[in-house]
Amino acid sequence: MVQTIIGLPEAFYGACRVLPQAWGFFLVRTAYADEKDAEIWATALKKLRPYALSTPQDIYVEDEDLGLPEISDHVALQGVGNGTLRAAFAAGTAMFLNRPVPRNAQAWPSEVRQDAFVVVDAPSLASLLAGPAFEVGKPISPDEPFVMVVDARDPTTVPYRGGGPYTGAVRVMARNLGDFFEDLDRKPMDELCAMREYEGQIPLYDGSGRDRMVDPEGGLEGRYRFPRGTPRGVEGARAMLEQIDRAGHLWRDD
Repeated sequence: MVQTIIGLPEAFYGACRVLPQAWGFFLVRTAYADEKDAEIWATALKKLRPYALSTPQDIYVEDEDLGLPEISDHVALQGVGNGTLRAAFAAGTAMFLNRPVPRNAQAWPSEVRQDAFVVVDAPSLASLLAGPAFEVGKPISPDEPFVMVVDARDPTTVPYRGGGPYTGAVRVMARNLGDFFEDLDRKPMDELCAMREYEGQIPLYDGSGRDRMVDPEGGLEGRYRFPRGTPRGVEGARAMLEQIDRAGHLWRDD
């Protein structure tokens, strides 16, 4: 069941009121350090920005070109699930879009995305702290940092296309955040995510154009394997509903 966090939609609304004139994503923190959190977060953010601003040619773009309106609350947001964040994001952005707007003014005066947002969860924060710093011309390393990107749409409204039901979240390598931003202009997020074959897998976007997955800790042995392909007919529809129900905990909140 999706939680309701008092004040979270208003936090998104407040961030909307000061949107930067830049491309980017709302950035939501759900992982915090017990000690020296401000210092640790500054280090993580300093690591993230150069990667996100790198181009396919590894050219570092001006820092002002990237907007990451931040939503954080050590108490309220620690470990909060994507469903809760998604509901608050939808409510907050709707409040902003429904405000009175002067004639000739833009309802959404920014390139910060409305259809997805970035989440820095515990694995993402750990990768930002432990991963190597960005260096122009340096070969890509498998230890580079990543973040999660969450679809603003409820994943249960996305048509089922076989495999593991769409979770509405994808791990994006930090250096490919700009690529992902541009790809979202061409395709909905579910079409940018690899189709999960096993329970517990996380789709990975690394700009390669290949379907990649992050396997759960402990590997795939003994894990439920989802059927491939889109079911057809009455029996197929029944099977589809069974698969969605069986894997439902993967896209429901918490």
